[in-house]
Amino acid sequence: MTLPAEVVAVSLDRSSVPVAQVRRSWLRRLVAGALMACLGFSLVAVNPAPARADVAQDLQKLQQQQDDLNRQIEQLRNQKTRTQAEYNKVQSQIKQKQAQLKKLQQDLAYLESQFQQTSSDVAEAEQDLADAEARLNERQNLLETRLRTMYEEGTVSYLEVLLAAKDFGDLLSRFELLKEIVAQDADLLKQVKAEREEVAAKKATLEEKKARIASLKDQTASQKASVAQLTSDLKAKQGQLAVNLRELEKQEDQLIERSNELAQQISAIQARLGLKRTGKLSMMWPVIAPITSPFGNRYHPVLKKYKMHTGLDLGAKMGTAIKAAESGTVIMAQWDSGYGNMTVIDHGDGISTLYGHQSKLAAKAGDKVAKGQVIGYVGSTGISTGPHLHFEVRVNGQVKNPLDYLPPR
Repeated sequence: MTLPAEVVAVSLDRSSVPVAQVRRSWLRRLVAGALMACLGFSLVAVNPAPARADVAQDLQKLQQQQDDLNRQIEQLRNQKTRTQAEYNKVQSQIKQKQAQLKKLQQDLAYLESQFQQTSSDVAEAEQDLADAEARLNERQNLLETRLRTMYEEGTVSYLEVLLAAKDFGDLLSRFELLKEIVAQDADLLKQVKAEREEVAAKKATLEEKKARIASLKDQTASQKASVAQLTSDLKAKQGQLAVNLRELEKQEDQLIERSNELAQQISAIQARLGLKRTGKLSMMWPVIAPITSPFGNRYHPVLKKYKMHTGLDLGAKMGTAIKAAESGTVIMAQWDSGYGNMTVIDHGDGISTLYGHQSKLAAKAGDKVAKGQVIGYVGSTGISTGPHLHFEVRVNGQVKNPLDYLPPR
């Protein structure tokens, strides 16, 4: 160890300064130097920046990264929503066309039965007409035979019959008989002609009806073919939309992965903040509204598989105030392409709640909120089919059934 210069000088000239005095002066300087060195070391070693400032900066960076991700996937989610809506519309059109086809088939069956009945009636009328014409021909033939006989034998045949009468009474009788025969022939001819005309008219009506039914059959069959073709086209379009949806579903898996990332991010933030609950956890319903979609797997009608629903959908009206289910610290309050306007509250011990699809946020990241405090308002932002609140409960970032934490109704 190198001694101070004053000590060396004193050691060279011991006669001028007492040794004890020199040693006390040197020790005081040595202790003072050691204290200054320790103080300097402590000033260098201590970092004055609080840990929470670092967490806030990390959270800000995380939110920026999340916003960038949201912008990238928002177009995909919107496209999927439009495709799903178009698929549902086509499916509705197919159902309408299938109902129309069923009705047309029933109409065709009815027209076919009517056509068969009318054809049978026409055949019957044709037979009646043929019988009437046969009777008329028979009567005409008899009359013509009588007339021909009278012509061949002379026109005096009737007179001869009359002149052959034995007395006047017999004459009158013969006259009345001849008159009756002539009248009967005339009436019979008239009756047969009327019957034939009636049957002919009936046949014409039936033929007209038959032709009309045949025309309706052709029109109905043409409509059926047209609707069947349109239905086939719609089914082909629906099939293509289903393919598109499956392709979008593959891409939507990124959103599920993003949800998992969100869980990890929340868990990491909670761990770094080290928040602890100060009392017993006792959540309240964030809005009073019916559950329109429960937590758990839901069957997708298009993709024919179950999809996880990570929270509860509460069907509240647009603008309904959303209240914090439990007191805590807001660690996220931002836009998300899936959740829309979203708030995440940390309640300590790794427990957090998420409130999605808000129309407006009423709390910001870093705010401390009390149980029942308004943090936003119900909306339909993000991927949403209508106004409602999507409510999640997460433990260490992992989704849990909110009903396990909410009081019974």
